[in-house]
Amino acid sequence: RDLYIFDTTQGEERAAKDADLIRILFPGKHRTFVVVTDLAWPHVAGIRYWVASGATIISHRAAQKFLQSVIDRRWTRSPDLLEKTRGSWHFNFIAVDAPHTEADGMVKIYPIDGIGSEVALMGYLPADGFLWASDYIQTLEAPTLYAKEVWSAVKRNHLEVDRVAAEHLPIAAWETVRAVAGK
Repeated sequence: RDLYIFDTTQGEERAAKDADLIRILFPGKHRTFVVVTDLAWPHVAGIRYWVASGATIISHRAAQKFLQSVIDRRWTRSPDLLEKTRGSWHFNFIAVDAPHTEADGMVKIYPIDGIGSEVALMGYLPADGFLWASDYIQTLEAPTLYAKEVWSAVKRNHLEVDRVAAEHLPIAAWETVRAVAGK
C-alpha cells in the first residue's frame, strides 16, 4: 500500500510525530509520497525528514529547483535526520505541471494555475469527493482571489467536489466555496 501526505508542516519534529501516527494507523511497510502543494515554508518545513525517510516528493515542476536547494543545504549547527544520514538517501522527485494521477486514480493532483497561485497544486481524492486546496482557500467569510482560482481549477478539470480543506481551513462543504467564489 502507498501513503500520500499533502504538505509537511512545522518541521522535522512534527514530521516525525506524523510518521509515528502513520505507523500506528497503517502498520507495515509502505511507500510514502509527500505532495508539496505550495512553496511557502509551512508547506515544506518537514520535507528534509521525509526525504531522509525515503519518501518520494511530488510537486510542481517549477518547484524542483527550490526544493532541491532545501535538500542540498547543509545543516551543521544543529543536524537534522537528513544531515545525519547524508549519503544514504536519494531525492526522488515527481514533477507535475499538468493533471497527474497516482495510486491507480485514487489520488489526483492538479495545478491551480491562477495569477495568485502560480506553481501551486491541489490534491483530489475522487472516491471521497475531497479536495485539498493547499493554502489557497484561507477563509470562507468573503470572496477572495484564491477561492476563485481554486474554483476555476476545479471547473476546468471537471472535478466533482463535495468537501474541501486547506492549511488554514477546516473541512467545509464545497457549496460554501461556490457561494464565496461568486459562481
